[in-house]
Amino acid sequence: MKEFRQLTVADTEEYHKVLIDGYAAITDFPLTFAALEFHTEESNERIENYPIYRLKITGTLVSSIKLCMTWV
Repeated sequence: MKEFRQLTVADTEEYHKVLIDGYAAITDFPLTFAALEFHTEESNERIENYPIYRLKITGTLVSSIKLCMTWV
């Protein structure tokens, strides 16, 4: 089953793990992402300040997308 919805602060731990794991997969490339150094509190702040959506497949969070609002 697929489920797509906006994240809430209750999703912070799960979102943080996917965020860190996703960026960690590209550390072999000469790119720098601030999110590599994120702490759980910073992931929580993102959820509180931006519309972030997630995709779960069979109960597992597999992807997220953050909408950057130019007026924020």
